[in-house]
Amino acid sequence: MKKSTGRQVTRSKQELVIRSFFGLFFVALAIAILVLSTPANRMGSLFAAFIIGGLGIDELISLRLHRRSLLSRIGPLP
Repeated sequence: MKKSTGRQVTRSKQELVIRSFFGLFFVALAIAILVLSTPANRMGSLFAAFIIGGLGIDELISLRLHRRSLLSRIGPLP
């Protein structure tokens, strides 16, 4: 839950844990993509790892800066 106290927005402990889990998960997934890629599909794997890793890093940075990440801005997906 978000609680607004003036300009500062506080978030619940559960939300912080879930967001940090997703950020770390995406970074680990990007590393796994790079490690498991073969020379035949190296460029596609590099591109996918860059996108997924970037989303994970953005989640962790925005968590630290107390702002919304790119993943939270695209809204609930079906």
